[in-house]
Amino acid sequence: MLTGLRGKDVILTFIESYGRGAVEDPALAPGVDAVLDAGTKRLRAAGFAARSGFLTSPTAGGGSWLAHSTLLSGLWIDNQQRHDTLVASDRFTLTAAFRRANWRTVAVMPGTNRGWSDGAFYGYDKVYATNDLGYRGPNFSWAPMPDQYALSAFQRAELARLDHAPVMTEMVLVSSHAPGRRSPA
Repeated sequence: MLTGLRGKDVILTFIESYGRGAVEDPALAPGVDAVLDAGTKRLRAAGFAARSGFLTSPTAGGGSWLAHSTLLSGLWIDNQQRHDTLVASDRFTLTAAFRRANWRTVAVMPGTNRGWSDGAFYGYDKVYATNDLGYRGPNFSWAPMPDQYALSAFQRAELARLDHAPVMTEMVLVSSHAPGRRSPA
């Protein structure tokens, strides 16, 4: 299972709301594309690769956990009842597949500031919620920290050691959700 990925870190990153607009809007796309192209070249030169894609979401205008559950379970989770039924089940999930294949499983949830029962259902080895990431700066609209900080904290905590075990991560970025009062530097 997952033999083609063996030994590789797999990071599923949700960049919601403005993520797609940034690469499709004619006013924003040229600048964003240039940054992405330069980053891709740097990754390739360092021996890494990245893949991006768009998923058809079962929800819009809120309820992003339904989209996350859809991806991780392979089921169409488009309402809270389906979600509740899923997390009360013994459904084999993508996270379980990676864990069974000896990946360390991690969730990075910078917007989660209280208990997250889904983490137990998915069986993550570690969940980094708001208070686990160590951010001490200002909020960004409703987001408790900028995405750049969450990415950096994850890098330090999980990927900094070259000999780390392979990691499968679900990362939900939050400052990209809505315009903020500040712009992260």
